[in-house]
Amino acid sequence: MGMSWYWQKALSIAALAALSACGANAASPLSVEAIALPTDMPTETMKAEKTFFIPSENMSFDISLRGVVGGTAVVAVGEPGVVDGRSVIIVRSQVQSAGVVAVIKEVRDEIVTWIDLDHGLVVKHEAQSKFGKKSAEIDTDLGAGKPGTFSLNYKRKGHPAMTIRQLLPADAFAFDAHAVLGLFRAWDGDDGDEESFYLLSGRRLWRNSVKVGAHETIRTATGRHPAIRLDGVAQRVNRGLGDVKKKAPRNYSIWLSDDADRLPLLVMATTEFGDLRLELTEYSRPDHRLTAR
Repeated sequence: MGMSWYWQKALSIAALAALSACGANAASPLSVEAIALPTDMPTETMKAEKTFFIPSENMSFDISLRGVVGGTAVVAVGEPGVVDGRSVIIVRSQVQSAGVVAVIKEVRDEIVTWIDLDHGLVVKHEAQSKFGKKSAEIDTDLGAGKPGTFSLNYKRKGHPAMTIRQLLPADAFAFDAHAVLGLFRAWDGDDGDEESFYLLSGRRLWRNSVKVGAHETIRTATGRHPAIRLDGVAQRVNRGLGDVKKKAPRNYSIWLSDDADRLPLLVMATTEFGDLRLELTEYSRPDHRLTAR
């Protein structure tokens, strides 16, 4: 959903964190800016004109709810290469439970995405998921850079493998969290500009709308940073693109560093347990390093 890496697992971690939070309620000067979900379905979706990743960069995040850290996320970017004649970059990441939450239940997601450097589109996507004793695997090409309906292969431990067909408008693309991150970092939008897109999270599809909200200075674990805030809203849709009525839209806000690196400093989302935070705690690449203070 939206920008946050693996909302499905992050929300699972948040739920477990809520059980162990013992009423903690750490106040935050930052909050999610709610925007309305457009009634029109995305068609062309977010303009996939380019992506932005820095080869060999690595990012680490804490996942927390009400001041309780329940998990961590790590994103690692490879070196550019060529696959089937396309210039691509591979982005890998892992989300897992930590601390008290890890004692309650092991939660882990690992995702690998091959992204077309020229257009920001997904060429291949693989995911492995674990929640306690349950585990699953997903692989899809999300249309291999072509718009329209796509299929994904889904295998859950102890169950027969399935091929799921997901309807999309003929001129629309679907992205995963890695691809959306690259597009957001490359997006040179003006204040108030708004884009819509579809995002695959696990085996579920979400339609999203996001707009450039404000330029502001924020304080995070890594210090004070000038930032660009993006405000988004996501609605889960079914295989036929109808809204899943029992799932209310979720609002989220993303703060990207207002500099050439466009680092994802902080992501916050509204949940039934309170505001979920993914906060950058460490960033490194061959010529640069940033750590929590």
